[in-house]
Amino acid sequence: MMACMEQAGWKTIVNPDFSLSASSNLSEEQKDLQNKALFACSDQVYSDEPVRNASFWRVMYAHALDTRDCIVAAGYSIPDPPSEAAWVDAA
Repeated sequence: MMACMEQAGWKTIVNPDFSLSASSNLSEEQKDLQNKALFACSDQVYSDEPVRNASFWRVMYAHALDTRDCIVAAGYSIPDPPSEAAWVDAA
């Protein structure tokens, strides 16, 4: 968060409790700009959306195979999984 705010042009300070403080002697216009930067940085830093690249889908494939193995071990019959390449390509 600190790096993002500083890249946006706002000096930030880390407090003893690890929270961040920014400039305090600002005009209303500057406060508005600072808040916009804060919200934009929050969206970047705290995004709930994981990066879904090929590496992500390979990990998900491994988890799916583990789940499938458990289901088969419990006595259920399910179809064979696709190849990892097919899984990643379909994502």
